[in-house]
Amino acid sequence: MKCMERKLTCRGGKVKGICGCCDKCAKVLNENCGGVYYYLGKCDKDLVCKPLIKTRRRKLWPGKGRCVRKVKRERKQSDEPGNDSQQCRPKCSPEFCRKRPRAICSATGGVALFERTCSSQCQLTSCRACYYEEEASCSKCSPEDYKCLRRFALCIKKKTCTRKRYPCQIRRTPIGPRKLFRCHVPDCP
Repeated sequence: MKCMERKLTCRGGKVKGICGCCDKCAKVLNENCGGVYYYLGKCDKDLVCKPLIKTRRRKLWPGKGRCVRKVKRERKQSDEPGNDSQQCRPKCSPEFCRKRPRAICSATGGVALFERTCSSQCQLTSCRACYYEEEASCSKCSPEDYKCLRRFALCIKKKTCTRKRYPCQIRRTPIGPRKLFRCHVPDCP
């Protein structure tokens, strides 16, 4: 499709038209916008098309609407310096999960048994998926000592596996010395 060669004098910025190839004037504050394929126009920068009537298809194409300012939500600063990402609260901890056993919490900071890369950085899970795990009392090995590494693997297997149940099952234990608080984070779909 060839665009008409005309000089645009817009009150706002420029946006692409229905075809996605030709420039059009962006709609400014309180102007009509939206519709199927945005035939009424798209809003300027920092504005959104708020539909006059809410419909289920709003994400695909908003109905006829008006351009309004985007609502900017301020994020609370994280406790960690230099971290402007979303806050991961509440944290999964024995105290939190004891008070609220059905709550959703963030398994960050070494609490997650396996971190899921497709999950948000907060590694959200339920307190019901958290438990105490007995710390393995197996030997420590250097990365080059293969004999020791094999003994370590056998030791871990003895502590966590049975012949009847494979893959290995984790033994959940009551609170006590040398117990680690762990949480399972759900796998990705």
